[in-house]
Amino acid sequence: MRYVPDRRGLRELGNSKEMSKLCQRAAEHGRQWALRVPLDGPSRLVGEYRAGFRVEPDTVTVRGEPRAGALLINDSAVERIFGTRNRTLYRAIAQIEGAKIT
Repeated sequence: MRYVPDRRGLRELGNSKEMSKLCQRAAEHGRQWALRVPLDGPSRLVGEYRAGFRVEPDTVTVRGEPRAGALLINDSAVERIFGTRNRTLYRAIAQIEGAKIT
């Protein structure tokens, strides 16, 4: 017997509320990781930077088709300072995806 993927079923799964929740949970894992990264700087700016992390649901495109997804965002005014120096957001996303940072 040969496996034949159920394309419609996979599409429905990829757009389901459950998949959206899983993606948001993974992004939240990255957010929590980012909040633990040690940062050097004035405590006010570090606090502002950490408060800028948030997760929101989004739609991503995979092979030209929309899928449930999530964004890990830091929209603080000081993100450029810490983001450039420590690459925290980039490293947090890599944590979600299981990538190794060199």
